Amino acid sequence: FGATCDDYSSAGRCAGGAFTPGEEWTSGHDFGEPEKHCCECGKPAPCVDTPHWRNHYGATCSLYEAEGHCRDGAFLPAHEYTAAAEFGSPWKHCCACGKGRGSPPPLPPPPPPPPPQRCTDTPGWRNPFGKDCAEMAAEHCRCAGGFRPEDCGFVVGHEWTG
Repeated sequence: FGATCDDYSSAGRCAGGAFTPGEEWTSGHDFGEPEKHCCECGKPAPCVDTPHWRNHYGATCSLYEAEGHCRDGAFLPAHEYTAAAEFGSPWKHCCACGKGRGSPPPLPPPPPPPPPQRCTDTPGWRNPFGKDCAEMAAEHCRCAGGFRPEDCGFVVGHEWTG
């Protein structure tokens, strides 16, 4: 043991950022983790943000991190949308957003549609004949199986009351 990175390289145990086939046994904790410390054995190169990168809104990599969109190579929950091409694909340019890790983060599923809004009658309204909404509905409207607007309509012959 006690081998240096140069020793691993000169002995042919590592080359080009990986262990030479058959020499993988010299990796790991028992051998001092050369894969984490020696470039020839696979130590990752330090990440560097793309110089002078800004998205079309003017945001920089440091702003993405400062505003809490990204941290430690990932987008924070509920901020995944900022990874989109619409925002300049910061995952391709910013280390805090995952530069060098391959593909963009998956986007969260879209939120469910809002529940339909129930119409409410205008309080105190009466037509020129003094009838309110409930009286008009009782006399002139019928609902077929529900109270949704699409289930209701005027009674045939009473359309003129609308």
